[in-house]
Amino acid sequence: MSVQGAFALATGSQAEVSSYKANAPVPESRGIDPTMPEGLVAIRFLLPLIGCVAALAVGWFITCDPNPLTMITVLAGVLMCSTALFNPILGVYLLIFTSGYLDLVKRLGILSDALSGIDVVVTLALAPVLFVAICGGVLYRNIMRRVWLSQWQVWLAVAITLAMGAVFFDALHDSAGVAYALKDFANSGVYLLLILVGCFLFPSVPSVQRLLTFTLVVYLPVGLYGIWQQIFGLADFEIDYLNSGFTIDITVLEDPILRTFSTLNSPHALNITMAMLSALAFFVPLSRGKRGRWQILVGLIFAVACGTTFVRAGWVLFLLAFVIWICSRWKVTTISMYAAIVVGFVLLFANADALLQSLGVVESALPQNNEMQVEAFHVATFSDRLVSFRNVMTNPAFHTWFGNRDAGLLEQDSQEYLAHDQIGQILVSYGLAGLTLFGVVLVLTLWFAHRAVFRQQDQLKREILLGLVSVELATILSGMLFGSHLGIFPVNVLFYLFASAVFTVGRNAQPPPPLVSALDSRAPAATRKAVA
Repeated sequence: MSVQGAFALATGSQAEVSSYKANAPVPESRGIDPTMPEGLVAIRFLLPLIGCVAALAVGWFITCDPNPLTMITVLAGVLMCSTALFNPILGVYLLIFTSGYLDLVKRLGILSDALSGIDVVVTLALAPVLFVAICGGVLYRNIMRRVWLSQWQVWLAVAITLAMGAVFFDALHDSAGVAYALKDFANSGVYLLLILVGCFLFPSVPSVQRLLTFTLVVYLPVGLYGIWQQIFGLADFEIDYLNSGFTIDITVLEDPILRTFSTLNSPHALNITMAMLSALAFFVPLSRGKRGRWQILVGLIFAVACGTTFVRAGWVLFLLAFVIWICSRWKVTTISMYAAIVVGFVLLFANADALLQSLGVVESALPQNNEMQVEAFHVATFSDRLVSFRNVMTNPAFHTWFGNRDAGLLEQDSQEYLAHDQIGQILVSYGLAGLTLFGVVLVLTLWFAHRAVFRQQDQLKREILLGLVSVELATILSGMLFGSHLGIFPVNVLFYLFASAVFTVGRNAQPPPPLVSALDSRAPAATRKAVA
């Protein structure tokens, strides 16, 4: 307080004192704002304290285990599953990101020198647990919003449930216990629900385009890293992991030419994934009603990454997708394409023995000048498929109504029971009844897809459908030739995700407007005359 102010307060009248207090400068605040509510005051001081305590708890949780990376994965899994329960759309995006890099996280665990089988199991369980949380989030949201299944969704849900039940019982019968059956079921059956979940969460064409674009962007580093591996070789931690005994892909180190696997679990998984995404980038318009120039670059990167694996199943998949994309534009070429496919499979199965004996002659006629050409044109590896085709036609053990488990168990002991293609695997597991059911479901699904394409008047939706159907059908046909791809992670995630997009875009089909009846008195006279 100034001397003048003290003098005024001591000697002045009441009016002077009031005048001084009114005009006195407001002192600078150095404490708590008295206008701040008490709750905000508490939060202001408690939040930093709570953050410090939480950081200490998380740090202790991470460091209490010999492998801190596993503890970080557990914390990330809890956070992602919680997010998926409250926002399942974001959960699907997290699932896509997780599917591309989960195996890399597993391999990085070798850096701690304390990697164990439990760490591997915990890491690999993250994706299916996250998907279960997504399903729970969708169920909770639909109950709260009172959203029920429509008629077509009911039939789709019934078909998916039956398929999941068949896969689980098959896995239970072939496994040593429930735990092993659940592990096999997580790879082969649980992601079937993604078809129905995707229809709920991404019901519009723009939402599908955003989802597919995000998928391409997320997997772009996966393709680039595969190319990097082919040029510069494997990293030290990847070699250490391959030699650790936690993977069966140690043969990668024995091949004369490196079969890259990037951030995925095997060259086969990388090969099929890159082929699917390359076809998706080339054939599906994702940029404002057209294919963006960036899609061509991304598609080329994925195609090169597919080639670096030296797995021929993906190469065939891409070629099939291109042929299907061209032929499915018109009804005549579509019918001709399916007739050629049926005739081709019949001839392939009927002449499997003759083709098996001529593989050596075919291989000798192909370029064999260096190790890369030898690896690329080593067609003798197709002999297992031809043996499987021959067994389907000639071995009575494959000709049962409901499957032959004994034939499946004898597969490792004798080539007479080898089932290395999708048709043979279905016959061994489910018999002629299962193969018939598979064929009926496949035909009905393809009929729906092509019907949606031909009915679609919107050019953008038509092109999206053409591209997606091409990728899906090519994946199935490639699996029939080389063995099913749908039990391989993350191929199964991408396949069922694209299938949900087909249902979404196909359900939004716009049929051509009906002709105006000439007998309708409300129609204009000119229209009635034109119709007549």
